[in-house]
Amino acid sequence: MFDFLVHVHLSMFYVLVAAGTICFLWGLGILIFRRPASRAAVAAGQKDAVEQPVSVNVEGTSAPSAQTKKEAGAASSATPAKPAISPLFRSAIRVTGYLALLQAILGGVLFLMGGRPTDQLHYVYGLVVLLAVPVASVYATGKREQARRDLIILLIGALVVAAAAVRAFMTGS
Repeated sequence: MFDFLVHVHLSMFYVLVAAGTICFLWGLGILIFRRPASRAAVAAGQKDAVEQPVSVNVEGTSAPSAQTKKEAGAASSATPAKPAISPLFRSAIRVTGYLALLQAILGGVLFLMGGRPTDQLHYVYGLVVLLAVPVASVYATGKREQARRDLIILLIGALVVAAAAVRAFMTGS
C-alpha cells in the first residue's frame, strides 16, 4: 500500500505541473490577446456613431432620427457583457488548487505512514504549492475595473504552483 501511495504521489507531480503550466500559458494568452481598446479608439468609435444623419421633423427643426438613436445606443453599449476573467479560466485555476490539496493530502498520508523526504525543504515547497492558488484567489478582487490586475495575480499563482512543485520534486525522496 505504501509503495502504491508513493507512486501516486510521484505521478500527481506531473499532473500538478501540467495544470499549473497550462493555467499560466492560458492566462498569459488572455493577457496578451485580450488587450482592452485604448480610450482614444473607444471615444472615436462612439463619436462616429453619434455623428449620424439628422432628420428634419414637421416643425422644421432638426432632431436625430429614431434609427440614429438606436445606433448611438448600440455604440455606447458596444462593450460585451462578458465577465472580466472567463469562468472557465477561473475553474481551471480552482482545479489546480484542488490538485495541490490532493497532493498535500497524499503527502500527509505518506508522512503518517512513516515516509520521509530526503530534504526538509520538501515540506516548505509542498506548503507553497498548497497555498499559492488560495492566496492568489484572496488577492484577486473580481472587479471588472481590475481584471488585468486579477489576471496577473492568478498567473503568478499558477506559475508558483508549477515552479514550487518542480522544486518539491527535486527535494523529495
